[in-house]
Amino acid sequence: YSVVDEAVARLMRQDVERLFPLVIGVVLLFLLFSFRTLAGVLYPLLTVLMAVAWTIAAMSLLGVPVSAVGTAMPVLLVAVGSAYGIHLVHFFTHHHGGKSDRKQAMADTLNGTGQGVIMAGLTTVAGFASLAFNDIVPLRDFGIFTALGVLFALLVSLLLIPALLTRFGIKAPA
Repeated sequence: YSVVDEAVARLMRQDVERLFPLVIGVVLLFLLFSFRTLAGVLYPLLTVLMAVAWTIAAMSLLGVPVSAVGTAMPVLLVAVGSAYGIHLVHFFTHHHGGKSDRKQAMADTLNGTGQGVIMAGLTTVAGFASLAFNDIVPLRDFGIFTALGVLFALLVSLLLIPALLTRFGIKAPA
């Protein structure tokens, strides 16, 4: 078993080392193509990277090992968790970009898309959290911590992105 365990651990590490930068690159290119501004790239990417880091830190603090299933979690969190920030930045940029009253623009953004972002996030959290009732421990851990990661991504998006947009704004696409 030790040879198989060692091979699985090595392959899991290789997958994470290869796939995580790949998904970050794809999301980065998508954000750059969509928003064409540094802020449009950084705001959603920063929030999702914070959520991934906090989720992995929570696993570490609680002594939960990363299983073969769990190696997909960081990649999945980047793909799923970036959507909340993207929605907020997109709505703000296309409806209010360049306006001088950024505080009012952010209030309008949260009124226009905030509830949809919250509901999308909470339903995703509920879907992953449903795996908490699975008898297979690695799958249960994956569900619990992916749900936690999505919740982190949602909360950071709803707190940090409005603060950044209100403080620094973003240019409307040309």
